[in-house]
Amino acid sequence: MDAIAHFGTAAVSSNPVAQARECPVAVKPVAQARESARHSRAATGIPSARASGFQAWGNRIPSARATGFQAWGNRIPSARASGFQAWGNRIPSARATGFKHIASGFVCCVAAACLVLAVAVPGAAAPIVPPGATPEKLFEGQVLTEGVAVGHDGLVYFSDITFSSVSRRADGSFPMGHIWRFDPATGKTAIYRSPSGQSNGLKFDAAGNMIAALQADFGPRCLARTDMATGETVVIAGLFDGRPLNSPNDITIDDRGRIYFSDPRYVGHEPVEQAVEAVYRRDPDGSLHRIITDAGKPNGVCVSPDQKTLYVGSHDTRILAFDRVLPGKVLPGQELPGTGRPAARKGTMQLLAYDLAADGSARFRKVLVDYAPEDGPDGIVCDTEGNLYVACRDVKRPGIRVYDPEGKEIAEIPTELPTNVGFGRGPDSNLLYITAGKSLYRIRLNRQGNHPSRSTPVADGSGY
Repeated sequence: MDAIAHFGTAAVSSNPVAQARECPVAVKPVAQARESARHSRAATGIPSARASGFQAWGNRIPSARATGFQAWGNRIPSARASGFQAWGNRIPSARATGFKHIASGFVCCVAAACLVLAVAVPGAAAPIVPPGATPEKLFEGQVLTEGVAVGHDGLVYFSDITFSSVSRRADGSFPMGHIWRFDPATGKTAIYRSPSGQSNGLKFDAAGNMIAALQADFGPRCLARTDMATGETVVIAGLFDGRPLNSPNDITIDDRGRIYFSDPRYVGHEPVEQAVEAVYRRDPDGSLHRIITDAGKPNGVCVSPDQKTLYVGSHDTRILAFDRVLPGKVLPGQELPGTGRPAARKGTMQLLAYDLAADGSARFRKVLVDYAPEDGPDGIVCDTEGNLYVACRDVKRPGIRVYDPEGKEIAEIPTELPTNVGFGRGPDSNLLYITAGKSLYRIRLNRQGNHPSRSTPVADGSGY
């Protein structure tokens, strides 16, 4: 929105509450308003409400301080906060606010009658994506990059998922995934860990530990935590009801140190032993809770900065192991040859919002975005204002889509087919890193990324 507020000739109205709501102005300091009102009275001959003895329905007229108006670019409060009340409550003083009290008994004009002012509002929101900004390619990996996250050391960590069916070599061997580390200071990328255990999503908790979702396809199907100071890695979640997880995918962490992760299945030969594809919560005491079972095929997850919402992206391909689909076989959503009809409908492709209670339980609130019939969301992060940055795998319009908390699209960053996103830290907290295809990208934005803000001691150490 343009950072200019226009003042003009105000029309007489019989509804001051409506005027207060509709007035899109940036109010001058009180002293200036008084001075402006004094000159205006001299020029127009219209007495102030105090001078004329007008009172609003017999009540006193409060001062400008009581209205809650702030000077130079602060937000204008609501009608109730400003002291405006409908039909019989006190009305702000014309002298204090610069408004004229007309014979109708209501406030109607701004300080200088018939004068148009243009006032720049300091701090007005800049566009999320700076004009002309495009993602900068930093590195190209081997198969599929995923799970980008910036550590407390300022280095950028991301997974390279080397599907066994894709990376198998002539002698039958294949890698078991890598975690790469990019150094922004040198621009160099090197392997941090290999094998990664087929890591997918990565996150850093408030204590600086790396939390990794290790998936199926010869991976251990668990959640692991790495002490970045010592390098020790322990399993912190691997079984639910005594059975292996499906294939942990993405991670988010709240300010109490509770870890939420999605557990769908997209790849791997291992048997599926969980009854549903779900979202789980792992508490600092080591307990594991299944909290969402109605999110289709849950993928990206993210806790809002105010800790009141858990966002879940459902990306339901209706496939449990796409790596085992035979070459040439028609996939869900693709057309049956010669029929013009799809082989099968894909499942839920939606961005969902769940109410997150203080105890960590979640309850479905609403569908924010429905991407059907195209492919939907993958990884998700939030900025400090609560906006969502979603890796959207729509082949017709791939990229990072930015939504406000109600699901309104407010910006877009075109990319190749993306998988995940992660913000930098400190001075570079406005750098958004993107994994897409088999590469790593970054782009500097006009918003700061949100990270877990408080460290909660881990009670159990390790284990299931």
